[in-house]
Order: sequence, then C-alpha cells, then structure tokens
Amino acid sequence: MNQVFFASVGVPFCSAQLSSNEVVDRATINRAAWATTLARVWSPHVFFFAGNLRDGGKLYARMWAPALGIEEDSATGVACAGLVGAMTSKPDFGGTAYRLSIQQGVSMGRPSEIEAEARKNGSVVISVSVGSATTYIASGEIEPPSALVS
Repeated sequence: MNQVFFASVGVPFCSAQLSSNEVVDRATINRAAWATTLARVWSPHVFFFAGNLRDGGKLYARMWAPALGIEEDSATGVACAGLVGAMTSKPDFGGTAYRLSIQQGVSMGRPSEIEAEARKNGSVVISVSVGSATTYIASGEIEPPSALVS
C-alpha cells in the first residue's frame, strides 16, 4: 500500500510513496496543477519516494520545491527528517528508534545517500537526525562589495 504524509521539522513536505524507483524517475511536476493545488496548501514541497518504509528500510527519492525556487534537490535532509519523524510518531510503531536510508539525486547525476533516524520516548518523538558523507570540493575567499559593508 502506498502512503502519503504531510510532515515538517522546519520546512513542510508532502511525502508520497510511489510504486517503484522507475516511477519515481519518471515523475515530474505539472506546474499548472501544482499552482492550483499544492501551491496553496500548508505543504507545497513534494518528496516522492519508493521502497520499504519498515524500520531500517531503504528508499529511493526525488524532491521538488517550486515555492522555494528549487527545481530539484539532490539531497534533502529536512524532507527525510520529516518522513522518519512521521513514521516514528505513528501509533502502530512500537519501537524507540526508527531508521531509513534514502538514496536521492541519482536521476540528476548527483547521487547522495542520507541516513535518517528518529527516536521516541513513549508516544513522543524526542529527536530526529539526518546525516551523510561529504566531499570537499573547493575553497576560496570572497570580499563583499564595500556597499554591503558598513
């Protein structure tokens, strides 16, 4: 059964489970439909995923946030955090920690692997964390224009 969640740990997302990685890769945003529906709701940002939502499951995902001017993101920690938080808070989850591994950015040539975890005490989610490996790419210095410095 595919599921849809509206959740937030700062930025609100509509997370929708699709049937396969291939369907996630074929997904696009119909801007006209988005503008008349999701653009006007609490959660206008879309996080599509496929995979197993069980604790320890692996997901394949893509994210669009047109309301923020983001066509597509290669690694969306805040969407992953909202999803594990929502799953952990469900009444049928009886554990104390819930984890997912999320692969994102593949179709755009910028693959990422995100590890997300939420913990709860009783029925209350007490922490959510996301993490990933990083790669150092470049460094430099920038001097702001004098008009910006007082």
